[in-house]
Amino acid sequence: TSVALAELFTQQFQFTTNVNGSADSRIIDSGSNTTDYVASNSLGTTHVNATAGSTGTISVQILGMAEDPNNPGNAGTTPGLMMGPVDVANIADLDGFRFFLYRIDTAFPPPPATVLGDPLPECTEVGVAWIQ
Repeated sequence: TSVALAELFTQQFQFTTNVNGSADSRIIDSGSNTTDYVASNSLGTTHVNATAGSTGTISVQILGMAEDPNNPGNAGTTPGLMMGPVDVANIADLDGFRFFLYRIDTAFPPPPATVLGDPLPECTEVGVAWIQ
């Protein structure tokens, strides 16, 4: 057998402005068209565990979706069937929406503001509580 060795080289960071990212969760079905979203109930709390890292930003919001009248049992994805996104503190604004998803937006500046080893923005948990 043989071993291939690579040369170590550095590459310039490809961005000169903030690095931005956005992610949506999968659509979650609460199971009811009369869902009452709450700060907490006997099963859990509506909460976000997220950190902006040392130089970044992060926001976590929730988007409500009504049931699609033309496709029962599925989320409506047209503007008239959606609400939000809203901050977790305003989760009650989504009362009556059967479906929801999390939307996470992050950003961090390029070097030299962010250096190798700096913690970057991260979201480790989002919880939503409701009463049916």
